[in-house]
Amino acid sequence: MNPQTKMKSVLFCAVTLAILAFARDSENAQDVLKRNVAALQKKPGDDNLRRKIIELVAGTNPKPITPPEAAEHEGAAEYKMKNAKNIAGFADAAGEYATASLIAPWIAEAYYNEGLAWEKAGRPQEAFIAYKWYLAAAPDAKDSTDVAKHVGQLRASLEKISRKPVQHESALRVLEGAWEDKGFGTPTGWSNGGEFPRNDEFHYRLDIKGNEILVTRVQDRDGNRFLKGEEAVDYRLKADGRRVNGVMVIFGWNKKTWGTIREDFKELDLFTDYD
Repeated sequence: MNPQTKMKSVLFCAVTLAILAFARDSENAQDVLKRNVAALQKKPGDDNLRRKIIELVAGTNPKPITPPEAAEHEGAAEYKMKNAKNIAGFADAAGEYATASLIAPWIAEAYYNEGLAWEKAGRPQEAFIAYKWYLAAAPDAKDSTDVAKHVGQLRASLEKISRKPVQHESALRVLEGAWEDKGFGTPTGWSNGGEFPRNDEFHYRLDIKGNEILVTRVQDRDGNRFLKGEEAVDYRLKADGRRVNGVMVIFGWNKKTWGTIREDFKELDLFTDYD
């Protein structure tokens, strides 16, 4: 074998090994992505895992395609946004976008459009979170500065709302009574008079003592874990103004929970850290 032929042979082997290594690494990245997405779908509130997925995809080339299931939910969301006639319609559209981003957490547009839908539904706290994820998924987007400014405006507005004073126990007393689950998945939300679908398996009862709010699940029919008529405390909360903090205690858990009481006292939005 002459030197030139030997050099070509060595070069060929090197290129082949590089291609095999790239294919192996790409396959490993796809496996990791698949596992992480499956884990996130079991724990939608795991922000660290969602961020990890977004960062993984950012370092992957070529980028993964949009799964047909995610595109289907985006299409449904677009239809519902176009035809929404009330806040429940816009919230329903936001839920579709949230489902799309749960299937494919790297799709920046789904987060942005989810934020728009939540704003139209009059739910700035959810919009704030969705826009933050948009910025995480598309940090170099042309509108990133404008969106970041809008996020700042929403944050300032939410801080102002949460600092509004609530007049001691007598004001909180209006929260007492039966509440319904809004039924939109995440984040958790309840209403005692809004335009939301009824969860026919259970409802919540809120009891007030001082600035403490006790949230009890009341079973309306037999379910997977509870029988009709059974009661169990889901949350123990404390109100500070219209901001609430506490823990989710059902099933023996001790999960940090926080949220906001709406100004009309007809809605309560809660967020739970499942880590």
